[in-house]
Amino acid sequence: MYEIDRYRWYAVTQTDQWGNENTVVSNEFNAWLVHEDTTAPTAIITVEGEDDNDEDFIAEALTQGDYELLFKVNEELGEDPIINVTTTGGHAFTEEGGLVRAEKVPGKADTYRLRMTVPSGLVNSNLHVEYTLVDVAGNTRTEVEIGWPIDVEDPDIQMYSPGPESTYLYGEYVRVHGSVTDDVGVEFVRIKFEKGLDQTSIIRTEWFNVTDITAIDDGGKTFVFEYLDPAASWPEKGRQRLIIEAGDSAGNVEEVRITFIVDLCQRSTSRYTVCATEVADMQVPDDDNDGVPNDEDSCPLTVPNTEVDLQQDVYLQGCFLERSS
Repeated sequence: MYEIDRYRWYAVTQTDQWGNENTVVSNEFNAWLVHEDTTAPTAIITVEGEDDNDEDFIAEALTQGDYELLFKVNEELGEDPIINVTTTGGHAFTEEGGLVRAEKVPGKADTYRLRMTVPSGLVNSNLHVEYTLVDVAGNTRTEVEIGWPIDVEDPDIQMYSPGPESTYLYGEYVRVHGSVTDDVGVEFVRIKFEKGLDQTSIIRTEWFNVTDITAIDDGGKTFVFEYLDPAASWPEKGRQRLIIEAGDSAGNVEEVRITFIVDLCQRSTSRYTVCATEVADMQVPDDDNDGVPNDEDSCPLTVPNTEVDLQQDVYLQGCFLERSS
């Protein structure tokens, strides 16, 4: 049968046995506007949630929380939709075997809803929605839609560097390196710093997304990320904090905090380790005043205020003997 949905006028006229005709047509007497409808209704289904700012959003994936399953139908219905909502993992949001109907949404034309709560502890699965629509002409449509991944698991962040015992010298790079895994899909990785934890005034950066991020599997479930920041850009020595957040497409967010050390020591090319109390003092001394810094001088005179290992000390003693001979 052809599917039609239209309005058409029909009229009845009279002719007697002698051929006399009454062809006058009047919608108050012998003409009717008929709605011809053999097309079953359809619906567009969306899931809406509410964020922390009480703003509605369209959910592509679901995590623990409250949602509304919305049915936007294309025509007037003769009765409220019959629905059965479960997950592919076996959890039921409607009474199994019962007759559950969606309710009309106030202020929204041809829109119906089912309020539902995703609890904690569900296995990761998809939403399974079966619904039946009946329009005013009695046409019926029953459909099943599967989608909207349910994910109540936070992403897993593994950090390779820095670690809690990491110390970075002036001139080195603070390397933020790690991986994020999520069974639904990683949506973002972002970081921020709290610099100078031992100071009176802590410098807190804004969140920024890590752009050096690479998927290491075909499914896009595991990503490796990296960010480099010069230790020389840190204004104060001492304890610093790195904060990393990773979010998945369902809205789950995991956070990791790591405290590490940046000091004002610097290794020279000649294996000196020079330390200072201020960034302005981070210069290798020139103890013999010959215009050549100690780390480039083949035979510096003395090495005050400098930490030197045993091997370097033996080398300097030989240099002094050479000078005195």
